[in-house]
Amino acid sequence: MSLSSCTCRPLPSFSRFVRLFFLLVLNFSLQAVSVTGGAVQLDLGEINVLVLTDVHSWVAGNPHLPNNDADYGDVLSFYEHLLEICNKQGKDLFFVMNGDFMDGTGLSTNPPAYLTPILQRMPWDAINIGNHELYKNSTVEFISQQDGFVDFWEGKYLTSNVIHKDAGPIDRPIGERYRFLNAPLTGKTILTFGFLYNFKENCEITTVEDVEGVLDSTWFTNVLEGGEESFDGILVLAHMDYDDYLVTAILKKIRSICGEHMPVQFITGHTHIKAYKQLDPNSATFEAGRYLDTLGLVSFPTKLFDIEPSYLPSEIPSMKSSAIPSISPKPNNLPSPSAIPSILAKPTTSLHPSPFPSNERTMAPFPVNHEFKHQFIQTSARLMKNVLGVDTLNTPNGDALSTFIRKTQVDLGLFHLLGCASISYRNDWPNIDIGKVDSLWGLYLL
Repeated sequence: MSLSSCTCRPLPSFSRFVRLFFLLVLNFSLQAVSVTGGAVQLDLGEINVLVLTDVHSWVAGNPHLPNNDADYGDVLSFYEHLLEICNKQGKDLFFVMNGDFMDGTGLSTNPPAYLTPILQRMPWDAINIGNHELYKNSTVEFISQQDGFVDFWEGKYLTSNVIHKDAGPIDRPIGERYRFLNAPLTGKTILTFGFLYNFKENCEITTVEDVEGVLDSTWFTNVLEGGEESFDGILVLAHMDYDDYLVTAILKKIRSICGEHMPVQFITGHTHIKAYKQLDPNSATFEAGRYLDTLGLVSFPTKLFDIEPSYLPSEIPSMKSSAIPSISPKPNNLPSPSAIPSILAKPTTSLHPSPFPSNERTMAPFPVNHEFKHQFIQTSARLMKNVLGVDTLNTPNGDALSTFIRKTQVDLGLFHLLGCASISYRNDWPNIDIGKVDSLWGLYLL
């Protein structure tokens, strides 16, 4: 299903905005990788994690945006090439998805019977749950059914603080509380969690435990103390803002048990931004966009960085991409539809320019560990190919997945044209003027 302008040309002001926007995006994407001799190369570390978050069913990509035209088939091809590169360099690679696969496009039916078969073709090593998977009982029941979506992942679906209340005689997590990722080339073990922020609008058959309470639980303390297995680093999938106070709380608890030298990498999301922050000499937090506009790549070490930190976490500067706005100051308290008119009257969104390349040096009050690396990769099939330095991006598995996605779209009638808009509308956030004839917000609200 689509709604587009069939005959009208875009307004001149909108056309200028689009050109400027694409120039900014191109500039940012070039900063997000290092260029050597005309070939774009990725800066890999000891442990590497390829990241998707908040895709919201945009698995077919954004074909109307030339710089974001890659679909999940292209992403799968990218991963397979990158895995081969890592294997040749003796470095390990994991692939994670940080929640919110539901809602957004016609592929996200309720329950997600057409979407989950597509997701199950992605070779993720760990998956977190997002708030959008928890709005409806039918979604939870569908993914949690015996031999269903959660079972398919065989322990890779993580819900450290999300409980299924109607799952049997006792309440239990929808997925697993944690898992150990075994790095085959370096021989290292990475303890991995999957947290959701303190979400309160979940459906009746679920309970979202407050993160602070989980941090004091017996199981959490036991696993950090090595009661299950020893580990060399910690990966926290956290469906929350990269700078959420809960990130600090989780890190503080880890530090109290594992010490200041344990490497800790946070993969965050939910607020639909591109952002990075080094928390202390041996930890960092990273968020990689939305709607399949970005592939994130982080690298972190397992060896110690023996620097005594002296700082307050709130003093550590950070960087955000200005390409995607966020709502401040409490990212997890996103506005409900009923609150939109008040937001329009007094915009609360601020843009944070990000001139830093992917390996920027933050002016932190401690020596920065440059073995914590991050890169934002624009989801352009052409750029993804260039980043890898390969002749062709496509792999057989990737091509098969792209074909499967398109077939699913056809089966659902998503290419059937329902109508044409008489003009081209523009998203004027955050400077919204709903009185303008071409305001998309005005079209929706009035």
